[in-house]
Amino acid sequence: MIRGKKASFIMAVIFMFVAAAQILDRNFLAIFPFFCGIYFLLQGFRDNK
Repeated sequence: MIRGKKASFIMAVIFMFVAAAQILDRNFLAIFPFFCGIYFLLQGFRDNK
């Protein structure tokens, strides 16, 4: 898995961006990448401690 706070944060931002674009396109499967983004964000905060 990806190590480091910065890498996790970048991955989270990418997932969030993809999810936002999909949601605007009314694709409700975008919930999955959105939760992946949240997961990476939480991983980043956990690694920071």
